[in-house]
Order: sequence, then structure tokens, then C-alpha cells
Amino acid sequence: MKRLHWEPRRAIYNLVGYDYQSPTQLKAHQSRAQTIIVCGGERAGKSVWLARELLPHLLIPVERPEERSFMLIGPSYHEPRVEFQYLVDDLNRLKALTEKPGFPNEGRCSLTTVTGNRLITWSAEDPTSIRGVSPSGIAVCEIGKVPHDAWGRIVSRVSTTGGFIIASGTFETATSWLVDLFRTGLDYGKDENATQRDLQAFAMPTWENTIRFPGGYGDPALTKVRLELGEELFALRCGAEPRPPMDRVLPLTWEHVSDVVFDPSHPAYVWIDPGWYPSVYAILAVQFIENKIRVIDELYYQKVTTEEIAQEAEKRPWWPNVPKGRGRPSGAIDVESPEAAAVWANHGLSLGRRKVKPEVGAARARSFLSPPRIVINRRCRGLLSECGLAEFAYPGMEVWKYGKDGKPSNRYNHSSSALVYGIVDFFGYGGMSKPLSQRKVGLVAA
Repeated sequence: MKRLHWEPRRAIYNLVGYDYQSPTQLKAHQSRAQTIIVCGGERAGKSVWLARELLPHLLIPVERPEERSFMLIGPSYHEPRVEFQYLVDDLNRLKALTEKPGFPNEGRCSLTTVTGNRLITWSAEDPTSIRGVSPSGIAVCEIGKVPHDAWGRIVSRVSTTGGFIIASGTFETATSWLVDLFRTGLDYGKDENATQRDLQAFAMPTWENTIRFPGGYGDPALTKVRLELGEELFALRCGAEPRPPMDRVLPLTWEHVSDVVFDPSHPAYVWIDPGWYPSVYAILAVQFIENKIRVIDELYYQKVTTEEIAQEAEKRPWWPNVPKGRGRPSGAIDVESPEAAAVWANHGLSLGRRKVKPEVGAARARSFLSPPRIVINRRCRGLLSECGLAEFAYPGMEVWKYGKDGKPSNRYNHSSSALVYGIVDFFGYGGMSKPLSQRKVGLVAA
């Protein structure tokens, strides 16, 4: 089913007394795209928009019985209950329900309209469960909490029916895949990728809801919130601006990302986090040019041995430039991986192995971020995703963040750890009379 045009939907909105709380709600309703994502601030009206966007489609007769199903999906069965209740209230006003909706205290909810269309709620906790139904339309609430795997299955579900997808959520809990998708959708009609995917995205800031905040951006209640949160968090939580997570261990920005490539006139070094099989084995290839660390390449693989990834590294154009032989520093590796270091030694590498406390090592790496003394090739997806700037390379991964104890988590930090090991091994912790970096590769210490 194609999304309904604006005019027939407006007639239904008039019947239920829906007056579009914000300009962005109206623009999103009027969009002609088949996939729409609305990311909003707190209390911006995104749940109302999602329910009202779905409502008219539940009332349109569909000829083929197999295309009369619709889905309302959330991170769990709990989240869609808000939108489901909005729909039940509107359908009751229109006397458009055939029977009392299935609305248990927990689990799946369902309803059937007088046109024979059926809506069921669904949980994305197990993405593999999104199967067996080919709906005419899918609504997704709290999309920022929905796994990327689930989104892929949602897209697949409507591919056979030509159905639509509408989604709403916030950026505060979002992972980078949503930020990437959202940015693509902002270029609908201008960018070929967005247009081919028939995807349009809208940002709905809190202050557009003038029913709750009559003063708009300058409303006293929002001014108080802004002062409490600070500008950065306020922009994320209320301004609907896509920002990386606030609690990242390595707060890289796009200022640190470029198209840097291998320069054959300079040596290259490898910084390695071997991980634990079958986890990610991460290698960063770096060069030191113009007093900056240039991360020119990355190997980021699951379920590989040191020997397997070493053979892959030897195929890269920078490999001949890596110093080899005893007494010629080739790079750095986790101190707790002597077996891996021995395998690399068989390939000619002499790797530094220095014990690094996570919180101290992370702080040393951060000292290179401002002013920027690290620049990373944008193809280094593993490192960038761990820092909240790219889509994750593997399902189930997250941004490297601080734990509840205030220390860096020991998860999702593969290439990030390689970066930390290398910086500490090559540059030390700072404040040394003769910087380790000068002893190793002749660099100026940070």
C-alpha cells in the first residue's frame, strides 16, 4: 500500500479533531515519501504524529485480504502501547472498531477496524521474530532503541507488498545507524540515495509544541531546562539534533575524519588489539606526518586468528613500509597478548607491549583530540563506529562508553583500544623529560 495522499487524510483528521501541534508534524504528514522518520525532542508530539499518520490507513478498504495487516513495532511490547491507545481512542470516536481491542496488561495488542484492516503490536527485542507477516504498512516507535537488525527486517517485510514505513523516536538513545539513516533522509529530493530509498526525515524540536510550551524556544520552562542540561545535551534532548552519545570515552568529531591515505614516502606502524576469539581483532595502520597521527587503514574482523589477519595485513599497500627486524619498532599490541605478539614476530614485527590502565590510557588518547592531532580515514568504520560516528560493522555492537562506575567500559572498544595502546606506547603518558615518542620514531611529543 502506498501512503495516502494528504487530502483524504486531512478529512479524517478533521473528524477526530487533530490540529497538528507543530509545523514539522504537518510537513511530515504532507510528505510524499514512502518511508518517513521523525526524530523529535522530549514532548515534541512525535507519538501523536506517528499514531495519527497511521490512523487513516487503517480505515481504507483493501481488496486483497492478505494485505489488510499493519504492524506497530517498538523496542519491546511496552513502548507501542502509547500510540496504540491514541489509535483506539480515535477509532472509538469514529465508531470504526468491529470489537473490543485486544489490550492485555502485557504482551501483544491488536485491533480490527470496520474495513477489515488489522493492527498488531510487535516487539523488536528479538529481530528474528519479525517474520511471517507481510504488512501493508509498519509504524515504528522509539526507533532509536530498535536494533539495526530489526530495521533491516522491517524493510524486508514491506518489500513484497510495496508498503510504507513510518517511524519516530529520539536521538538520545539512538545508535549511529539511525543517525546515518536520518541524515540521508534529510536530503530527500536532492540526494540520489535518499530519493531511491524513498526516504524522508524530519527533526521536530520540543519548542514547536506550543500547546505545552506557549513561548516556543524562549518559553520559561524550556529556558530552565536548557540551563540545567547545558547547550550540548539540550540540543540533543530537546532540539532533535543528531549528536553522538554524550558518554563516549573517545569523543571524536567530524573534525577528526578525512580522506587521509597511505603516503609511501613515510613509514607506517601497526597498533593492534587482538581481542579474544571469536571477538573482533582490530588493527590500525598509522603514519606520522605534519605532527599528526594519521590512521590510514583498519583491519576489523571477527572470528579470525592472528595468522589469518597477518596474512591479510601483508596484502595491504602500506605493509612494506612497516619497519621490521629486531630493535626497529613496528607498532604496539595489548600487553596481555604474548602469543599474538609472537606470531607477529614471525612476520618480522617488533611490537611494543606496555601495560595500560584503561582510564589513564583513554585520558592520554583524548589529549590528542583537542587541538586535533589525530585524523582518521573515513573508511575506518570500526574505530569510527566505536566512537559514535559510523554505522556498526557487526550486529549487536555499541559505542564505547563509560560504565556506571565512571570508568571506561571493557566492551565495544576494539579499534579504540588499539589506538590507546599505540598512543601510550609511542608517546608515553606525557610530562617525561625525554618523550618516548622521540626515542621511538622521532616525533614531537603531545
